[in-house]
Amino acid sequence: MSNTLSYTKLRTYDECGYKYYLQYKERIREIVKGSALFFGTAIDKATEACVKDKSINEFEVFDNVWSYQSINSSRTYLPECDLVRYSASDFDSDLLTTDDTRFLTAKAEEYKLTWDGCTPVEVYNYCLQEKKASENPLVLKYYNLCSWVSLRRKGHLMLKAHREHIIPRHIKVLYTQKKIALDNGAGDTLVGYPDLICEWDDGRTIIFDYKTSSVPYKVDAVKESMQLTLYSHAESIPTCGYIVFLKKIKKNRKKICSSCGFNGSVTRHKTCVNEVEGKRCNGAYTETLYPECEIQVIIDDIPPDNETKVLDNIETTNQKIHNEVFEKNLNSCYSPFPCPFIGLCHKGSMKGLEKG
Repeated sequence: MSNTLSYTKLRTYDECGYKYYLQYKERIREIVKGSALFFGTAIDKATEACVKDKSINEFEVFDNVWSYQSINSSRTYLPECDLVRYSASDFDSDLLTTDDTRFLTAKAEEYKLTWDGCTPVEVYNYCLQEKKASENPLVLKYYNLCSWVSLRRKGHLMLKAHREHIIPRHIKVLYTQKKIALDNGAGDTLVGYPDLICEWDDGRTIIFDYKTSSVPYKVDAVKESMQLTLYSHAESIPTCGYIVFLKKIKKNRKKICSSCGFNGSVTRHKTCVNEVEGKRCNGAYTETLYPECEIQVIIDDIPPDNETKVLDNIETTNQKIHNEVFEKNLNSCYSPFPCPFIGLCHKGSMKGLEKG
């Protein structure tokens, strides 16, 4: 029987052969899935739409995808879904707008999770502490809703930065999500979809993959990437790159004059130094938060020896799968997060899992 592999499948096998077996042979899956999966999909769809048509409103595309996605083969409304697992780092109260606060206040009242003088952030913090122990399903529901709203704001900031700093660097877009298929001559196929192939502003043709990450990528990430090496080999394009949206939002605070709008952030004066009609304004400064997403762009050439090594390793993995070699890698059980199959692997428990 032939194998159809992808970068994700290869990475899973490299992590743990038994994890690959459970996920792709036995088709066992998590019931509750991490928010990063759905958030990354929404960012991918929005950036692709913007790259293909610069007149499009990518925020609307993001909001649509971020609101509705498939969970376990069922179209699901994400904001209040209890099948999405959020982390505490997903929520950032500084990013909430007045409309967000008003919306979350109304929802807290609807769920009967309010008390005198409480704010949505205080209700969120209560739910954060109680969501595992509480028997009230609305506690988890509200925690998830706050996280969803905050990530929506992060998504908009990412797309704003993409529009301002990445889109102008595309001289010519050649392909988005182009399907590549490598055949090993024995009926096995390796399939992939590069996010973007374009002519960059320095004249080079580059294969890009978009990522969202909590931490910056290493400077040699492109050279070490199996995924980009495969794309480079398939398209005969040596130069590849990562465009990485950093999920930790940078918090800029600016002193803006309430009278004339002058930006006095670089001054130490307590009142506005801007000259208006020949006189110093002397207006009061108001400190305003300007959050901004940082985007990391890493571009490098794929070394020829890496290409040979990666292709050899893939063929070795392919043969192991054909021979049904699915060894457990106990070093990957908690690296960097607990494996979703750890209960099944160690105790035979299907808790949190289902066969799909």
